[in-house]
Amino acid sequence: FVFVVPALTMRLLAEEKRLRTYDLLLTSPVTATHIAVGKFLAGWGTVAVLTLISLAYPLATRGLAEFPMGPLFSAYLGLLLVAGVYVAVGLFASSLTESILLSVVMGLLFNILLWFLAQGAGGGESSTWWSAALEYMSVGQHFLNFIIGAIKLNSLVFFVSLMVLFVFLTQRVVESSRWR
Repeated sequence: FVFVVPALTMRLLAEEKRLRTYDLLLTSPVTATHIAVGKFLAGWGTVAVLTLISLAYPLATRGLAEFPMGPLFSAYLGLLLVAGVYVAVGLFASSLTESILLSVVMGLLFNILLWFLAQGAGGGESSTWWSAALEYMSVGQHFLNFIIGAIKLNSLVFFVSLMVLFVFLTQRVVESSRWR
């Protein structure tokens, strides 16, 4: 997802700017919030459909072997939430530039940064507030909860907050474009 989602989201706003249809979109009778949320939901819906198609494999295997379905559905919920974060990040990267290639690279860098943020904590014996904060902000740490079958409220809030943050940042970029 770190590599695929930026490639899927690269055209959400960057292509509009490149084809000069972005000005038409800005003068339409919709708000910048509607534009940002609509583009986000379209991208997330596309990624969700592609992700849920892969659910056919474990369900088909279910007929051959017994395994607990709870952790499977928990992992897919976590996967959909991570995908939502990556779509929001990709949308934000796409809103910053007119270049499709630069949008992919920026989205990829942002996603890698979010995934490996806990690596900056350093681990070690001394657990400082800084390392605890970096570890909490890591997408990988929260996704791990879903993989083991534990749906924790703080992980749900974390993923939804990241989605809202990056859609809000996209909305601010779109709104600032109206005034240029």
